[in-house]
Amino acid sequence: MEHSRNAVCWLVSNCNTPSRREVYVQELKKYINVIVYGKCGTNKCPKATSKECYRWLSKRCKFYLSFENSICTDYVTEKLFYVLMNDMVPVVRGGANYSAYLPPRSFIDANEFSSPKRLAEWLAYLDRDEEQYLSYFKWKDDYEAKDASYTWLCDLCEKLHISSTESIKPYKNFISWWFDKSNCVSL
Repeated sequence: MEHSRNAVCWLVSNCNTPSRREVYVQELKKYINVIVYGKCGTNKCPKATSKECYRWLSKRCKFYLSFENSICTDYVTEKLFYVLMNDMVPVVRGGANYSAYLPPRSFIDANEFSSPKRLAEWLAYLDRDEEQYLSYFKWKDDYEAKDASYTWLCDLCEKLHISSTESIKPYKNFISWWFDKSNCVSL
């Protein structure tokens, strides 16, 4: 794997979020160089699609900030899997139990650090220690990351077309149920 000195990258288009991830990243940038791509940064990805962009980023970055828009206990962004499919270590920040979704030692959870400064120190250490950094890819010996972008739509279609004996619970206001009862918190 070839990597530049720009170890940490972030591709982002939503600049003001309920999770206040942008505030966390501003603090992180005081201690480590973070290259920001997309609408919220000064750098642009020259590729047409997100998938191509993550592939392009993987040639330039060791770590990718995979910070959620909202802190939700039951949601992990599909973009996280684009990072895993390429040769970057995702640095996650959200409300999910990432260990339930991802292979062991395949990610770094920002929530496990007492501050952005402590996270920056760990990333800088891994950037200097190639053996420790590469240990975050050992999971690839036993697991494979797959693109699951549209499986939810297939699952929905299947549920709609298969008769079920399970009870159906109607919701009068889907939007309210989806957003107000989503187990998300704003910071």
